[in-house]
This record gives sequence, structure tokens and C-alpha cells, in this order.
Amino acid sequence: MQKDKINKIVKLLSSYKNSATIKHEHDTDSQESLLKIAIKYANGGSVIESGSYIRSSINKNPHSFIAHFNMAKLFLKKNNLRNAITALESSIMLKPGNMEILLFLAETHEKFGNIQVAKDYFFKISKKNARLFEPYLGLARIFAKQKRWNDSINSLRKAKRIAPLEKVVFYDGGMIFLEKNDIDTALVYFLRAHKLDPDDKMINDMLNKFKTIKKIN
Repeated sequence: MQKDKINKIVKLLSSYKNSATIKHEHDTDSQESLLKIAIKYANGGSVIESGSYIRSSINKNPHSFIAHFNMAKLFLKKNNLRNAITALESSIMLKPGNMEILLFLAETHEKFGNIQVAKDYFFKISKKNARLFEPYLGLARIFAKQKRWNDSINSLRKAKRIAPLEKVVFYDGGMIFLEKNDIDTALVYFLRAHKLDPDDKMINDMLNKFKTIKKIN
């Protein structure tokens, strides 16, 4: 089963097969070198080049969890959620219990609309590490989608207690209260997010929308 899943993600790399050429001036002798170059290209926005190096890295060692994980991140950059999930599943099989990969899996399933799967992952993560705010915030979003407001707000409060200085907690909290049609509380959350990061574009765009409803000093 594990071998079949890994072979599946390797086949997904065919889309990168002829898309870019490995540059020989780079040190490509080791998988680690290939991954470093791939990450550098990805951070620079060069998705095609990054994909080629990750493909070569996985070809060198199909059982490297970090190579599959980086491929998943590349698929996410392209908003290819289905293939990202496949790559993440390969990565977690090779590195069971890795919290970062599990969080990516949960959040990607949530974006893809696999709500129950995402919820199960968030619950699993919260039980393994109660100090992480992300699973509680994810559960708060999911409960809000299901109109389970008490559960949503309780989960949001847990996230706030763990991470009182994380702007995403207050931004997502504001979105949850908007969904609940509690405009006043939503505004409080967005203002708190703005205080934590006054330059965040998404937060500022949201506050600008409120100017049509309320006067914000």
C-alpha cells in the first residue's frame, strides 16, 4: 500500500518532466542539494524550475518524506489541492506523526471541501499536541460552517488562549463572527488583528469594508 501511494506521487511529477532543464552549474550530486535549489526557486516564484529539481530529488530517493512534502507545497502554490493531498499523504506515510505535515493535510482537506476528514485530522492533532493553536482554529472554522456556534466559539477561545498574539486567530475569528452575523464582535476581532499587524492587506481590506457599515476611528 505504501509503495503504491509513493509510486502515485512519483507519476504526478510527469507534468514537470520536460518543463525545465536542470542547470549543470548547480551542485546536484545529493538529494539535499537538489532540495535546497528547489526551495530557492520556489521562494523566488519559479514554480517550473522548482518542480524540476524536486522531481530529480524524488527520483534520487522516493522514500524521502521532505521531498514529497516540498512537492506538496509546490502543488499548493499552484492551488492544485488534489495533488497536494496525494503528496502530503505520501509524506506522512514516510514520517508518521509529523505535526507540520498533519496540519498541512488538515488545512488542505478543509480547503478541498473534505470537511469530515479535515475535522478528524484537527482532532487528532489537538490530542497529540494541545499546545498548538492551529487545530483549534481549524475546528472553529469547521464548526462555524456547520452552524455549531457554541462549539466554534469554544474552539476559538482555546486558540486565543494558546496564541493571543497570532493575527490569524483574530482574523479568522472575525470571519467566524461575520458568518454568525455578529457584526460588532467581528469588528472587535478585526481591529485586534490590525493592532497586531497594521500592514496586513487582508485585514485592512476587511476593515475598509466595515467603513460602509460603521465609523472606525
